Amino acid sequence: MAKAKMTSQQVDKVFYQTYPDRVNKPLADTAIDRSLRQEWCAVANKLIEQKSTK
Repeated sequence: MAKAKMTSQQVDKVFYQTYPDRVNKPLADTAIDRSLRQEWCAVANKLIEQKSTK
């Protein structure tokens, strides 16, 4: 199986479509931002899975 390449810019694009209020706002070390960071990682994993199945 070929490795899927993913950039943070690709993940950001999808993430910010869901959370447009977060554009240009770095994620801080707060409880709310920790859950958003988990969501960002979930977006990344989903995109990697989609690329690896193509």
